[in-house]
Amino acid sequence: MPSTAPPLITPTPVTIPNATVVYYDISGSTENELRDQLDVSGPVGYDAYKGDSTTRWYITWHWPINQDGSCQIDQAIVSYEITVIFPRWKQTEGASARLVARWEEYTAALIEHEKGHVDLVVFNVPKVAEAVKGASCETANAVGEMMLAKIRKQEVQYDATTIHGATQGARFP
Repeated sequence: MPSTAPPLITPTPVTIPNATVVYYDISGSTENELRDQLDVSGPVGYDAYKGDSTTRWYITWHWPINQDGSCQIDQAIVSYEITVIFPRWKQTEGASARLVARWEEYTAALIEHEKGHVDLVVFNVPKVAEAVKGASCETANAVGEMMLAKIRKQEVQYDATTIHGATQGARFP
């Protein structure tokens, strides 16, 4: 007699350009079980918001120093690292086909939301580089930090506009 339960699937790895995706695992066979797991295990963002996923980023800069101690600020190198922390459902026996489909819809929307955060950071990296290179050796770090604060404000606005992804469908169940 064939089984009517959907086959257990291996989650498709999440790919978000310019970011590394790190997973936290959840399990369950109902919407409520999955929601409870998300609520317990979900990451906390830099803004103290506890969600189902978050994007963490770091932008750094440095410049060469001449032998006489002077700096070559116009040669500053700005780099970034972005990590998205994302839920991975270790699907269990008894999960319905409807639940599997709902999870796939949800995670697709969550990917799009987090991609928006990643894109915002990547878009601003050249602006940070321009600001740091345009500063003096004495003010470059402060100017860079001001640029990072502007990016964080843009992220807060993005989350306010999307209600942390809800308007994009990133709400489960």
